[in-house]
Amino acid sequence: MRGISLHPGERVVITPATGHYSAAAVDVAAALGARIIAASRNAAGLAKLEETYPGIVETVQLTGDVNAGGAALAAFGPVDAVVDVSPPAATGAPNFAAALSSLRDGGRVAVVGGRERRRCRFLILRL
Repeated sequence: MRGISLHPGERVVITPATGHYSAAAVDVAAALGARIIAASRNAAGLAKLEETYPGIVETVQLTGDVNAGGAALAAFGPVDAVVDVSPPAATGAPNFAAALSSLRDGGRVAVVGGRERRRCRFLILRL
């Protein structure tokens, strides 16, 4: 979160949001005072995040359709940052592309997951 300079009140998409590391990213973003959109295919995990952080975490259940996921995320308006914490098994999954489609001009991106390098670089971007 430091690398993307996440500030209180900013809106951040965290995906896939329901794993061990990504749930920790939600915890850190909440502690920093960010408004969080948690995106994942795991409905039960998303419900738990909403219960843990009422009024702070909003959720989007992803279906694997990048256009539908992007539209669901865009319904919240442009976001300031995207944090992708995908494991290697998620290489090729459309959650990252869906999250990027909701990013505002000048937004920031942190890719901290374990996607295979041949398909995704590990980096922090300022767009």
